[in-house]
Amino acid sequence: MAAIDQSERREMVREFHESGMTQKDFAVLHGVTRSTLGYWVRRLRKEAEPDRTAMMVPVGSIPSSPRREGMKITTRSGVVVEIELPASEETIQTILKAAAAI
Repeated sequence: MAAIDQSERREMVREFHESGMTQKDFAVLHGVTRSTLGYWVRRLRKEAEPDRTAMMVPVGSIPSSPRREGMKITTRSGVVVEIELPASEETIQTILKAAAAI
């Protein structure tokens, strides 16, 4: 068989997809090897995929707020209490008593 140019390969792959045949049967019918047809199918599929190369995108920055210390307590009933520190012992006890009453 004579060399097949790119437009003929594209046409043959299109016909293959429309045929519903296996690559092996289609290749035999058209005088090419199954591996050649498979290569054309993969190559054209890859050409049709969008370019997925990474792109650098400029981004701004947001000044960070000062880090705050705190504690998080979950009661047996599932109530979650978050206390920002520093907090007095009295404040912590009051908050925990109130959470326990819920």
